[in-house]
Amino acid sequence: GHERVSESLCRGVAARWDLPAGVAERLARLVGFHMEPVRYVSQPGPPSKLYEMFHQLGDLAPELFLLSLADVSAARGPAQPEHR
Repeated sequence: GHERVSESLCRGVAARWDLPAGVAERLARLVGFHMEPVRYVSQPGPPSKLYEMFHQLGDLAPELFLLSLADVSAARGPAQPEHR
């Protein structure tokens, strides 16, 4: 999906901006995972699926959920044609 393309683009931008490697990796992981909470809510699986997502993200989980919420809100917000 678009999140994998966006993750790759994020890595390129982070390199151009000369961000520290750790920061670039965290940003890229957030971008790469940003659809996972939406997928889990729309297609719930076993609790082990949610546990695995938290395990993969580690301390990035709070930031991921905020990013995902912002992404969903932007896709439904006043900038969309149905709100104009």
